[in-house]
Amino acid sequence: MQKVLFFLILVFPFFTSAIAAESSEDIFGDDYLTNQDFKEKKWKEGKTKIPPFPENKNLIEIKMYHSQRKFYIDKNSILPNKRSYIARYTVVIESTSGVRSVLHEGIRCDTKQYKVFAYGNINKKTFSPARKSKWKDITETLGPFRYRSDLLRYFMCKRNIIRFKVKEIVRTLKYPPQLHEPSFFD
Repeated sequence: MQKVLFFLILVFPFFTSAIAAESSEDIFGDDYLTNQDFKEKKWKEGKTKIPPFPENKNLIEIKMYHSQRKFYIDKNSILPNKRSYIARYTVVIESTSGVRSVLHEGIRCDTKQYKVFAYGNINKKTFSPARKSKWKDITETLGPFRYRSDLLRYFMCKRNIIRFKVKEIVRTLKYPPQLHEPSFFD
């Protein structure tokens, strides 16, 4: 009886864990990667297609209470990508004197980064691709570029996961819920 208990207590757990390890290899195969491996090895940005220059009728104003500037997102430029986990959009930033800057950017929800893909020329109503643009951390929570942090937290992403539906992003931009509402973060 003691030998049976000894086997059950000491040997059986090692035996079952070996079987579990073997079966997990069979299930997932050699391509099974951890979440960290996926981010480092499998992520690909893909090609960027620059959208048409934004028209005023397609701009949605984002209320930014921290800035005197006005911020608009071109609703026709919003493009969430399920494979790359990048939400691309065109932002129009208007100064208090009415001068506008136009950028086509992307946000990675999983890494909390942004990248500028193109700069707009207001006079020609065209974009010029950004040269050697790299992914940068969204760290500014105050100042003129806080809009990126707000887009990341409240509009393009939901709990560090990209919102896949353009309609959902547009609806959230047009009708932002109050921050005190519990459903805002769900």
